Amino acid sequence: MNKAIRSILPLAIILAVSACCSEEGRKRAGAAGTQPVELPLGEIHRDESVPGMALVYSYVEGAVFEPKVENVVCKDNHGDIGEVRIKWTAPEGVSFTRISAAAANQEPKTWVDGGASGDQVTGQWITSGSSLVLYNASTQARFAQIKIETTPCSAQ
Repeated sequence: MNKAIRSILPLAIILAVSACCSEEGRKRAGAAGTQPVELPLGEIHRDESVPGMALVYSYVEGAVFEPKVENVVCKDNHGDIGEVRIKWTAPEGVSFTRISAAAANQEPKTWVDGGASGDQVTGQWITSGSSLVLYNASTQARFAQIKIETTPCSAQ
């Protein structure tokens, strides 16, 4: 190798490595020592299609999120407790997901660890004020959330 090439080779390697590994790319990948990139949640949706329980949810652009009330038990003509199905596909670049669950006024706990897409049904433990949050398990960046509200079970 001639002397000119040997003198610029280290510089070329440094430039190539820095171009492929920008700080933004490292954050998206969840590299150690970086803060997660938190994408803004989109439009708030409200689904009251099942009497007794309303789902209020949002998700980031690029994700697919389909919550649905599977079952609700009414007490005194008002939703009391129920089950919710969640189908999701995480945004591009997310391989592992985590869903945390919390009852009203309680700390969230991990409910599901899974892949980039999935379909899960809660038990019969969803009540008014419960929440489910979907995260990128590698970076802890949220990509979807849902809050549950109970509603009247029939027209009064």
